[in-house]
Amino acid sequence: MMPSLRNALLCVLFLLAPSARADDGFGIIMGTVLYAQDEGTLSDVVVTITSPALMGERTTVTGDDGLYWFPQLPPGSYILRFEREELQPSVQYVVVRLNQTYRMNVVLLPDGVSECFIIPAGSTSVPWGARPSSINRRTDRLEAVAPVRRVESRQEAPR
Repeated sequence: MMPSLRNALLCVLFLLAPSARADDGFGIIMGTVLYAQDEGTLSDVVVTITSPALMGERTTVTGDDGLYWFPQLPPGSYILRFEREELQPSVQYVVVRLNQTYRMNVVLLPDGVSECFIIPAGSTSVPWGARPSSINRRTDRLEAVAPVRRVESRQEAPR
């Protein structure tokens, strides 16, 4: 066979061949652990992951950047537990699918705090009359489709 014809056939075969995929059949869970009071990253948080799809459990500790990473997880349901002294533990649930990466950022509260509210400085309330009237427009459309029955007085049904 001539070299040019052979090269052309090789090019055609190369273009028709299925592409090699980088997917390895596993999932990844990764994320950042944050502190609720200042929204900064938390180091030294013990992150434990368990699942029926795993043999045993896996554990990692967040670094100074608050990052954690669990690669090569088989598909299945997972429970992640985040623990650090003087902070309330947190439990998260996730279902890992084939060849997917899940990013879960978790906020830990100080021990003894049930909720944390952040109120921005300088916020003002909006008077009721200044609120958008889109709700009223939707109500008007609804009344046009389904007329509203108003009960003016209570009448007894005939017996």
